[in-house]
Amino acid sequence: MWLVDPHIHANCCVADYDVRGGAFAPSRIDNSLRFQMGIAPPCEQLRWVDPYAPRYRRNARNRLHAFGYRLSLELI
Repeated sequence: MWLVDPHIHANCCVADYDVRGGAFAPSRIDNSLRFQMGIAPPCEQLRWVDPYAPRYRRNARNRLHAFGYRLSLELI
């Protein structure tokens, strides 16, 4: 799954991206070609993220469960 690099787009949350193992993929040349084709803005940089890693699953149940677990640890 390709995600926009949070360092380029301020709207993205840094915590949603893997800064350790994510391989930087398409080069600047590829990004400029994508821009010429009208697919991506010129500042967009893409990074590969494993969609099956638990921290990237976006369904509400997992997010709420993680939040509740973190909250319960803080309350102890």
